[in-house]
Amino acid sequence: MGGGQHIRFTTTATRNYGLLRLREPLGNSLNIPAVKTLKFVGADAFMDRLHRVGINSLTRNPQFYGDGLALGNGEISLYEMAQAYTVLARGGRFAPLTGTGE
Repeated sequence: MGGGQHIRFTTTATRNYGLLRLREPLGNSLNIPAVKTLKFVGADAFMDRLHRVGINSLTRNPQFYGDGLALGNGEISLYEMAQAYTVLARGGRFAPLTGTGE
């Protein structure tokens, strides 16, 4: 992961899942599809997307986090995570979270 440590990512699954819709790896915490997605889009583009969905506490270079960036090795707040999931719920559209003030 970041900081020069290299690890091998594995999944507890003993079978090949074949092609998957996005919701299956997300819902089942499958590591390999997450890391392959990061490698496919590139770390810089992935980090840019994270910033565009409201995750701004990841301030270091994407290479610092390494492949683990796709698995959550960067610390973010619960608020940022909730903000990012609302983008999925809105079909990819970002809108800042608002509260009722109560």
